[in-house]
Amino acid sequence: MNFKFLLMTLLLPAMLIPTAVNSATVTVKINQKSYSFTERPRLDEVLAPQALSQQWYWPASKLFVLNNQPALQRQQIIQQLQTLTGQADDNLLPALAALQNELSGWQLGQRIPIRIDYDLARANIALNPRFEAGEYLLLLTERPAEVHFFGALRQSVTMEHRGAAAVRDYLNDLALLPDADKEQVTIIQPDGVVLKAGVQSWNKQHIELMPGAMVYVPFAQGWFSADFSKLNQQIPALAVHRMY
Repeated sequence: MNFKFLLMTLLLPAMLIPTAVNSATVTVKINQKSYSFTERPRLDEVLAPQALSQQWYWPASKLFVLNNQPALQRQQIIQQLQTLTGQADDNLLPALAALQNELSGWQLGQRIPIRIDYDLARANIALNPRFEAGEYLLLLTERPAEVHFFGALRQSVTMEHRGAAAVRDYLNDLALLPDADKEQVTIIQPDGVVLKAGVQSWNKQHIELMPGAMVYVPFAQGWFSADFSKLNQQIPALAVHRMY
């Protein structure tokens, strides 16, 4: 399955969905500094105070509305993992425990699926939407140096990003569980794109990880096929909304 998260930028103006605050005010916290606008600003206006202050890696920039919807989704997933923990064999227990710890440590917000790039916003009105009134969190970061693997592993693993390497090239350094799906993984790119990549000789694809990507190693279909099939979809979808 290939979820083209950023194709939703075709609906940019409609996607800036705010929290309920004073209808005349837009407040955007960019990293640790807050900015207020009495008129609805465009993206380039919001980015302008910080855009040139550092060498930002725009593909990893993220815009959020702060609400509890992703946290509620996480709670449901953790409850499913806890239920499976009481039913699964011993081989699965370390991975289920590690996955619960992984998800519990995430700070979550409702990510707004727009492309954030200062130069593109200034050059193309279609990539320069207006903000609706509300409160937002905009996270800017320099180029990350690592990628992160989690899922059907004994523990989550953070590895150095390798330029031009396909995702399958990383897997030799991971201790996959016997119950891991060894045919494909799910990539959550930092720009919000979620896609599956084949990693065996018969289905391999040369899909490179962007710096800062997360990779979910799915559970294979087995005794709890329906449960794991659901989790294999829900967990990458939740990862899109991870702030930190």
